[in-house]
Amino acid sequence: MNQRLKQVIERAGVVVGLPHLGRILRRHRTVVLMYHNIVPNGVERLGDLSLHVSQQDFAAQLDLLHQHFEIVPLMSLVAEDAQRLPLERPRIAITFDDAYSGALTVGIQELVSRRIPATIFVAPGLVGQETWWDLVAVETSGAIPDDERRNLLVSHGGRRDAILALTHKSVGARARAGFPRIATLSQLADAAVKPGISLGSHTWTHPNLAALNSSELHEELVRPLEWLRDRYRSFIPVVSYPYGLSSKSVEDAASNAGYCAGLQADGGWLTREKSSRPFALPRFNVPANLSIDGLWVRLGIGASRAG
Repeated sequence: MNQRLKQVIERAGVVVGLPHLGRILRRHRTVVLMYHNIVPNGVERLGDLSLHVSQQDFAAQLDLLHQHFEIVPLMSLVAEDAQRLPLERPRIAITFDDAYSGALTVGIQELVSRRIPATIFVAPGLVGQETWWDLVAVETSGAIPDDERRNLLVSHGGRRDAILALTHKSVGARARAGFPRIATLSQLADAAVKPGISLGSHTWTHPNLAALNSSELHEELVRPLEWLRDRYRSFIPVVSYPYGLSSKSVEDAASNAGYCAGLQADGGWLTREKSSRPFALPRFNVPANLSIDGLWVRLGIGASRAG
């Protein structure tokens, strides 16, 4: 859909008050939001553009969410009795996949200034590096075609080194000012002690877990759990599945590895029924092209908004 037309439709939904109905229907529900990177003000967005939300837009979204939701730590939603608690307002937990440098700096800055908790999911094997999807997307107008992405995830397991070798992409893109990178060890250490910030596992090297054999799967799940737990007091034993790809065997392996929950990349609202499957918990992805009106309409978080 044309981006301008999409924005007009989203704005119309706000004006006619569709979120008011949504708030009534969803008042007693919970949602986990998934972000990726936050790009500092004044810095050009590069790489896979859908993943890189501007700092200005992120701040506006936080203000909106803070007004209409009870924003809580992720672990409070994972608790066994979380869905039985009476709610005055819908609850929300904020998460970030990949631990981009921007998320751990200006993203956390926006969160801490508002006293909003959040969880960052870290793949230790990618610390300080560029991702394959950003390196590939920067040469395809900021978006990877669906069929190409599917092939790279299935046939090549979503593995960084294999994909970059296949596509002949180099890390020369790092010379470009503002090119997105995963946070450094120093940035992780700084983020881990910020109030309200917790760290979770995003596996060790961010492969497609559903494409791994049992030995590889065990390594990808156990190694980051031990590495993060040994280094950061704010670590929580929750795993976010790379690319949102999982299976029953992956969920079982995560449970056996010692995690208490696993997060998908989609699925919407965390209903009581969905919460009964702790290793397949849903989330709501917030892409960079989602307008503030679009977020308002999709989450149904209030009556019609003026202005």
